[in-house]
Amino acid sequence: MRHFTFGLLAATIFVISACEKSPSDPADNLEYSVFETWWDTDVDSDNDGYYQYKELNFDVDVSSGSELVTVKVYYRVSGTTTYSLYTTTPEFEITDYSYEDAKWVAIGAPNTELAHGTYDFMIKVFRGTSTTVKAEYGPDDDSTLGQVGIESSAEDTPSVIYSIYNAWWTNEVDNDADYYYQYARLNFDADVSSGTHTVYAKIGYKSSSSSVYTEYYTTPEFDITESATSDEQWVSIGSPNLELSHGLYDFRIELFPAGSLTAVVTADAEDDGDLSSEAFEFAAEDGESTETYTVYNAWWTDAVDNDSDGYTWGRNLNMDIDCSDGTHDIYVRLLYKTSASGSYTEYFTTGVFSITDYSTGDAIWIAVGSPNAELSNSTYDFKIEVYKSGGSTVMVMADPDEDSDLNDIAFEYVIEDGALDQSFTVYNSWWTDSVDSDFDGYDRYAKLTSDIDVASGIYPVSLKIWYKLATSTTYTTYYTTPAYKISNSSEADEIWVAIGSPNTELSHNIYDFKVEVFLPHNSGVLASSDKNSDSDLGSQPFEYSSED
Repeated sequence: MRHFTFGLLAATIFVISACEKSPSDPADNLEYSVFETWWDTDVDSDNDGYYQYKELNFDVDVSSGSELVTVKVYYRVSGTTTYSLYTTTPEFEITDYSYEDAKWVAIGAPNTELAHGTYDFMIKVFRGTSTTVKAEYGPDDDSTLGQVGIESSAEDTPSVIYSIYNAWWTNEVDNDADYYYQYARLNFDADVSSGTHTVYAKIGYKSSSSSVYTEYYTTPEFDITESATSDEQWVSIGSPNLELSHGLYDFRIELFPAGSLTAVVTADAEDDGDLSSEAFEFAAEDGESTETYTVYNAWWTDAVDNDSDGYTWGRNLNMDIDCSDGTHDIYVRLLYKTSASGSYTEYFTTGVFSITDYSTGDAIWIAVGSPNAELSNSTYDFKIEVYKSGGSTVMVMADPDEDSDLNDIAFEYVIEDGALDQSFTVYNSWWTDSVDSDFDGYDRYAKLTSDIDVASGIYPVSLKIWYKLATSTTYTTYYTTPAYKISNSSEADEIWVAIGSPNTELSHNIYDFKVEVFLPHNSGVLASSDKNSDSDLGSQPFEYSSED
């Protein structure tokens, strides 16, 4: 009987407690709704209709007053039945049927990226942080929430189409007028569908009666931008490259992205008539020339004398070479001696370049001093010798007797011009133009760019790039740059080095890098940077192109 009484008491207490409950919360009677959803800020780099990023906007309303709500966005693959939570918003306030309190969530980075496919999205509204759904809105309410094309950023790579727009010949040399050239320039204009890309080209050739091409020349890397004509390139066919014996030849141009061994476009004799049946012969088969040449003028520019003692570590020798008629390919041999000496020594030989009649637009210059050979503290005389392309006979010469600007020019070593009194720094290093074809996070190729500064003045420097496995302690030399000029803290003197083909490829692993700064012809390190001073030089993933 006592047990029963306790049960009653307990029941009585429960009833009393229920009777004393506070009146129901008016907010429980409010109606919540999603008035509208819409998409904007779409990112679809490859224009395939699948977006790596979209913003899902929604306007949540409440029947009266202002309330705090939370929205959860769900997704599912179109055609399936089960939704998964995509993201949850922080609490935010909505007021009546106001449009001003609309919110949006990012579909795509920095939120979870979704693999290539079509997706349905559902919005659920909760009062505050409660778990009771107050309203939901999905594809049945708004068709734009259904079958939305989404893909990851790695899958949204722009489709790049390369082409060789044109190929043509210029600067032909045919001394004996038999229409067989000892030399000509093969010009070509490579284009790309969008953006700027770094590429290189391989030129192949064959006898017109043959079916097999042989590699003739591989260009350095160069940049092409969409359909610009300013990025045209040319290759010398004939000396100083391989001379071709008397006959007809077909040519082929293959274009490769930097770091790649796979051609992205090819043009040959079947694609362009200008690459078919071109007549060439050895220079020895082409007779003698009757043109006359002159060194019209020589002058100096860009002298650098940091310590103002009248002796420069570098300056440019400009020259304007003329010919009696037409356009011709030549090269120049520059010689020098101390002013007190009687014997000249070769200083520099240019590549082949073109001159036209008496034009002043074809002047060239040669850097005397770094990055070429530095000259010790003294005065020097210079001599200019002009040769036809492929020839070894001096066509014209200029020395101090013809031009006083070639006489008594004061030079000194860089280290004699205050370089060792300066402070050099590796201001920054960073990566660009990475190539990761299989999207595994390991690059077959990337550009390591560095900005080197000096406290004051203009100086030539050379960079040595080192690398090691991230798990190792020992660095190995990767690449040493030619000398180039830096000026104070200028950003215009940045330099980059290709990591990967055409330089050494690195096997699948994580690598650290180090940048060291030197004066040319001097082994002392002026400045250095590694992962301890710049995190961009640490833990960089690379792999062979064959692994990519």
